[in-house]
Amino acid sequence: MGRALWLNGKQGEAVVELQRSIELSPNFALGHYTPVSCTAKVVTALGHRRDDYARELSPFDPLQFAMLARPSVAHVSAWRARRGRDWAVKATGRPNAHAHILAIAAQCLALTHRRDEASKFVAGSAIACRRTTGRLLARVSLRQHTEKLFRRSARQINFDSTP
Repeated sequence: MGRALWLNGKQGEAVVELQRSIELSPNFALGHYTPVSCTAKVVTALGHRRDDYARELSPFDPLQFAMLARPSVAHVSAWRARRGRDWAVKATGRPNAHAHILAIAAQCLALTHRRDEASKFVAGSAIACRRTTGRLLARVSLRQHTEKLFRRSARQINFDSTP
């Protein structure tokens, strides 16, 4: 319920439901992972700890890709693009990694001056990534400088970064 509320823009209600899910089931990985997505303007150290804990609780979770991609964005936000790139590429190797994850990885590769690798990286999913980049930036709350970095890297690899 919490995730459904979050995806429908009802962050306050989502956090309440997610906290309730953790109270009912303290080992519910998604319950630990999602509240940071609901409330954080920026991914913080708290998000890292919760992501780490969620990954430990559920190492084969179907959303493992997201639990790895969020730290990549946090590293980029903290001016650590190489670390962000490493996390993003790792996220793409997980089952169910979708176009958002591929776009993040491609943009992190571009940010670290690996444009050729970024282009090849998404060769099979370039159309989905191009369509997704703007939506991703519109959906995820990022620091202004982080959004500018992602928009710039999107242009460098010919992704349309407008929503």
